[in-house]
Amino acid sequence: MKKVSVLIDGFNLYHAIEKLNKPHLKWVNVVKLAECFIDPLHEEIYRVLFFTASPKHTPLKVQIKHEFYTKELMQHGVQVVEGKFKQKFIDFRHNGEMHQKKTHEEKETDVNLALAILEDAYEHISDKLLVITNDSDISPAIRMARKKNTNLKINVITPPFDIKRANYDLMEAAGSVNRNKKGQVYFQTRFIKEIHLERSLLPSEHVSP
Repeated sequence: MKKVSVLIDGFNLYHAIEKLNKPHLKWVNVVKLAECFIDPLHEEIYRVLFFTASPKHTPLKVQIKHEFYTKELMQHGVQVVEGKFKQKFIDFRHNGEMHQKKTHEEKETDVNLALAILEDAYEHISDKLLVITNDSDISPAIRMARKKNTNLKINVITPPFDIKRANYDLMEAAGSVNRNKKGQVYFQTRFIKEIHLERSLLPSEHVSP
């Protein structure tokens, strides 16, 4: 059996699901979700890494739900890799005057995800990577990983965006490119659909109220 490592950009997946306006789909078991994209006869999930950050700047209710969810994932064997949110100030113009507002930016997730991709390639941890994200900042790491380990197969799985929003830079980096008989280039995209999420939900008794 070939070993498959699953690397998930937690907030990228979360915000995509949020746009579906079906809150119950946020309580997805990412291990079961990943199983939708492997060949069970020839592949097995070796490890699942979930990259996120504690939203300490948000209301307490949101923080509790995030902590509950990540602990539940860990109960299912998921390795949660924590980044952090950093406070920043944004300048903007209103009624002809400049103003400033405070916001928070997620930090380290992209770096941690990129490092995990490269670690896998250099250490030959897996035969295949499933990378769930739509963030092209990961593209350079994917290209370098494939260059270093030519036997490593990398599949980018796009969160449930509209089909027109697939990140083709990521697809190209992962080598998910093909040509038809006329020589036209097309991308082999893999999308998370609502049905994948519905089939991969945590049991209702494990979902936070």
